[in-house]
Amino acid sequence: MSTITVFRRDLEHGLRCEGFTTRKIEQFTRVFKPTESSQCEMLELDSTRAMLVNVNGTEQGLCLDDFITAWWVFWVVVFNESGNDEMQHQALGAIRALFFVSACTKSTSQNATMQMWWRDCEPIHGYPTLEAS
Repeated sequence: MSTITVFRRDLEHGLRCEGFTTRKIEQFTRVFKPTESSQCEMLELDSTRAMLVNVNGTEQGLCLDDFITAWWVFWVVVFNESGNDEMQHQALGAIRALFFVSACTKSTSQNATMQMWWRDCEPIHGYPTLEAS
């Protein structure tokens, strides 16, 4: 199994688009291991460190909605940067799971954003709705 890495600039851009401040971005990205590539700085998913964070993100200083949104943005970046089907399917599974977690928190705007992204990307992944299996 390969290590999941994303370009720092892409993750930070996605988080900023969702309204994250520099402080919140720094708090979220602490769960990743920074690595250098020939192109630019990458963030490598450190699954051990990520699992040590409280389930609601309080150790990162993030509210539950921000915590869910940050992970959703991460997996969207993984999906967008991935060139292989296996990683794209893993990202889609994570995004779908976060959609259902978000629904439990009754965050309608967050849920709507996720649904809109899913619908917009349907030509790429081929699944018309999040709810379908």
